Amino acid sequence: TASTLLGRLFTRSTSINEVGTDVGLLGLACSRRFLFLQLLSGQKRSAPFWTFEYYQTFFDVETHQVRERILGSLLPWPGKNFVHLYICNNPDLYGPFWICATLVFVIAICGNISDFLFYLGEPQYKYVPEFRKVTIAATAIYSYACLVPLALWGLLVWRNSKVMNVVSYSFLEIVCVYGYSLAVYIPAVVLWIIPYEAVRWFSIVVALCLSGSILVLTFWPAVRDDQPRVAIAIMTAIVALHILLAFGCKVNIQREKKHTWAVFIRAQCSKTFLNVVHHGKPK
Repeated sequence: TASTLLGRLFTRSTSINEVGTDVGLLGLACSRRFLFLQLLSGQKRSAPFWTFEYYQTFFDVETHQVRERILGSLLPWPGKNFVHLYICNNPDLYGPFWICATLVFVIAICGNISDFLFYLGEPQYKYVPEFRKVTIAATAIYSYACLVPLALWGLLVWRNSKVMNVVSYSFLEIVCVYGYSLAVYIPAVVLWIIPYEAVRWFSIVVALCLSGSILVLTFWPAVRDDQPRVAIAIMTAIVALHILLAFGCKVNIQREKKHTWAVFIRAQCSKTFLNVVHHGKPK
């Protein structure tokens, strides 16, 4: 034990080698005792932010927790706070990261399939995969999932310094909410494959309402104690940016289709005009 080792250190008959050995054993015993007490208290040493271990803790989440959070983001209920109900002071970046990555590739793949089905049967149309859809979707989605929570967190911190709110969120909790709120867009984007514009707009509107409800129900308690104009302005900005993301993706694909269709029509008109000039009749 540690007391026995200390007693031997002060015994005259102890040699120099024995003293060195006893000091090493004493240090080992103290370190083990410290780790044991640390384990009992449930405390963990925080690693520096420049190390991999610091960010590894944000991806330490169980599969059932991710599943529950995704299902919770698909079914918003009035009066239910997503942070208090599912995150519980344990935000993760695993779910938001892979939800955004999945949404990026689903938008790119379904957008290309939608283009192929839209022009299927046209003799002048040659299918070419548009890989830039991945770049555009990744830039838009990851910018939204990172920059908007950062701006909202800074705004809430600033307002909390002026008005003491009962509800406050950390930056990781806000990122977690925004990331999981995008999960409902994945099945909605898959429906873009169906060649009916009404179905596509319906899927986007439903996804927008569900994910927007998560944001409103979560962040309204954090701003309702503020001045009415400020609270309404913050919530309006949250909803407006969410609408801009949803309709931006949809309108971008629709714009590309209209542009391609216009190029196809102009090519057909030019071909017909040249046939009339050279042969006297259209072909």
